[in-house]
Amino acid sequence: MNSRERIIAALQHRESDRIPITDTTYWPETIERWEKEGLPKGMHPNDYFNMDKIFLVNPIDAGFSNIFPYEVYEETDEYKIDRNPFGVKVKYWKHKYATHVELEHAVKCRKDWDEIKRYLSVSEKRLKIEEIEKTHDAYKNGLFVCLTPLEPFWFSFVMMGVEELMVQMATAQEFIADMYNYYTDFLIEMLEKVISKGVYFDGIWFFSDMCYKNGPLFSPEFYNKFLLPCHSRISEFCHRRNKFLLLHCDGYVGSLIPGFIHAGFDAIQPLEVRAGNDIRIYKNMYGDKICLFGNISADILAKGDKDAIEEEIRSKISMGKKNGGYIYHIDHSVPPTISFSSYVFALECVHKYGKF
Repeated sequence: MNSRERIIAALQHRESDRIPITDTTYWPETIERWEKEGLPKGMHPNDYFNMDKIFLVNPIDAGFSNIFPYEVYEETDEYKIDRNPFGVKVKYWKHKYATHVELEHAVKCRKDWDEIKRYLSVSEKRLKIEEIEKTHDAYKNGLFVCLTPLEPFWFSFVMMGVEELMVQMATAQEFIADMYNYYTDFLIEMLEKVISKGVYFDGIWFFSDMCYKNGPLFSPEFYNKFLLPCHSRISEFCHRRNKFLLLHCDGYVGSLIPGFIHAGFDAIQPLEVRAGNDIRIYKNMYGDKICLFGNISADILAKGDKDAIEEEIRSKISMGKKNGGYIYHIDHSVPPTISFSSYVFALECVHKYGKF
């Protein structure tokens, strides 16, 4: 089987030759460390380990460069401060893999949004044709191809920043609902244009952190009222075309999983262990309704204890793979705290316990 066939089987809750094995993101510092410990220089881990590759491409420009042209405010050897197409003034670090700092947002309230939303216009000019064309070869080579446009909540998060967004979600819900729905309308119309260009893809994968370590950033009731309808419209768009809808969401997702299932998501990833997620519990609760994707503890791999690594993988994969519906992935991006030898051993265990 090729990567696409194996991943599709998992998403359809079917057993195949083995579970899909993929890690989508490695820190730059991880690659640097591993090249000193045995990874051939210049070779990506996905290629070295013959992983089941997922090809990710964002084909849609959802920004406002028509009113927020790119501008650099300050630049030093260590950092750069600029304005992005969403009207956000941002500080980036040049030489370290760290979260950027958002200094100022153009949209802070309903009035700001009402003044600019008309500039989020549906147009073929927003299609990233060069990115779309890359999907053709990926599809021909048997890779699972996912489009990665902004998800409605994450669009509002990018526009406003977490603090102001949380305030507005609590005090101005009609405004936030308008932003979610307006963007969802835009996204579906743009996806229609993507399809009209003959793009090859298997699904849409949203990357949207709606949770933190202790739980969601908002209540399940808020999700069901405001976000679930938007997600349902997008899942209907996907499923009418035999495409999948996947969700990346950091933090503890347990209380939102029923809503995600109702909305029509086919998979939830990465299921962070340190936030309290455990597929051995979720499999019994939701395993026939949503594909569980990840949940292998980076912290355990980082400790390098082979017995602990094998038990982590054995106990979770043996449970997760029953009747399909599980994809191996570490519980976040792969950090430099994990040695090359520990990762090699972990993947040996994944192959050992991941066969059907």
